[in-house]
Amino acid sequence: MKPGDGRDAMDEERVLKAERVSQVVDGDCHGSVGRVWQAEYMISGVRDHVLALACLRHGGPAAQGRGMDCLPPAATPAVAGALVRSLDISELARAFRVATEALLAEAGQVDAGLADLLAATLRELAR
Repeated sequence: MKPGDGRDAMDEERVLKAERVSQVVDGDCHGSVGRVWQAEYMISGVRDHVLALACLRHGGPAAQGRGMDCLPPAATPAVAGALVRSLDISELARAFRVATEALLAEAGQVDAGLADLLAATLRELAR
């Protein structure tokens, strides 16, 4: 990363969002336990962003999911595993781990250095 290219702030924002999802899944935010609907919403948001990034990488439209159905079949299995199947805490944690790995894999397709930079922190949050 080059100083002043804006990526530092974006990377920090992504890590903070991942940390927030991790807190929601673990029930740590604001002393509450099991904010399961918020966790599902945030995990789905991560998954949607991964799909939007894949759309951009493949030259398709990213807004409002318009290019998602046009992605090549190989682009979606990892993300499909991030679908939340229930509101059980262990299932939310599983889906978050899968969404995190999908995000890292997609980032690695475009910028392996960025993916490497974020990997340890995001995996720690998702464990």
